[in-house]
Amino acid sequence: MELTQEFRTFLHNFIESLPYGVMILDKHGAVLDFNRNISLVFGLPGVDGGKVHYSQILEPKIKTLFDQIIQEVTSTGFVMGKEALVTLGSEVQLALALSASRFLETDPARQDVIIICREMTARQELDRLRELERLKTEFISSITHDLKAPLTSVIGYADLLMDTAREKLDKDETDYVGIIKQEGMRLSRMINDILNVAKIDSGKLALKAELTNIKEIVDEVLKIAQGQGQHFTFTVQVAESLPPLWLDKELMTRVIMNLVSNAIKYSPHAGQITICAYQKDADVCVDVIDQGMGMSEESLNHLFEKFFRVRTDATKGIAGTGLGLVITKGFIEAHGGTIKVASVLGKGSTFSVVLPLRLSEHKPES
Repeated sequence: MELTQEFRTFLHNFIESLPYGVMILDKHGAVLDFNRNISLVFGLPGVDGGKVHYSQILEPKIKTLFDQIIQEVTSTGFVMGKEALVTLGSEVQLALALSASRFLETDPARQDVIIICREMTARQELDRLRELERLKTEFISSITHDLKAPLTSVIGYADLLMDTAREKLDKDETDYVGIIKQEGMRLSRMINDILNVAKIDSGKLALKAELTNIKEIVDEVLKIAQGQGQHFTFTVQVAESLPPLWLDKELMTRVIMNLVSNAIKYSPHAGQITICAYQKDADVCVDVIDQGMGMSEESLNHLFEKFFRVRTDATKGIAGTGLGLVITKGFIEAHGGTIKVASVLGKGSTFSVVLPLRLSEHKPES
């Protein structure tokens, strides 16, 4: 039974709408139709349906692949996801996945074959990059874990020297031991930051959620901040109507503490730091507002990138790894929240932690 022109038109329009390459052959291998996607992949010329054999328009390597597929379809009725790496011309290398089956028709004598071709090169490259990222994360996690043990010993022996041999050390020697401990603690913080980033990247950050009052977190942060920023004026505004939220209290305290510490570090002329907590629509928001250096639009665009630091004359003496805000963002997102920033260069910044109000009834999913 011959296909009507109306059906041919419908069929062509249908295969043109598909996101992968399609070719339809009759039982003798003549090309009945193909879509634009397979034409672009193989560089096919236009042909009259039913008059040209596939071997006449395909490169030899592709023709051999089609021979194998058609032979298998003839014997089994279908081919599923046959993968092949094919070089077109002298340079272009494609990773292909081909499937084929007999075309379902009312006339069993026709036995047309439909071949579907998916170009997998981009997916394979994406898989390769994901694997490299996984290996990098595992390497970083492994090496930092290996560093923690000897570093803990260094800090411990520095403490021991300070406690047991203080009277035997002169001032310079005491200072040296103090520097050893101080630098050891700094390295320990850096290692912990790297480990936290690795956990966030790998999706292995585990939350210990408990019903937590936001005011308790703010009060705890305020006690520490007042010791760090003795020349600052701190203002706290926490709405009394805020419900308790299911949060990892330790991580969320670190989030707010990091934002307040940054406000102190990047406000060289002291001033006022304000912490506000309030409900806005279906969210609970915590804002940390400073009157410090502020940031340019360019810096804001890169603020949450790993190891990014704002580089100006005013920030040269400020220590940091460039991971604090990356970790802060990761901790917030693990709770299903977001972080927003508004800043004016020379006037200050506002960091807003936005947590979904549903955390008052449901634990975060991570």
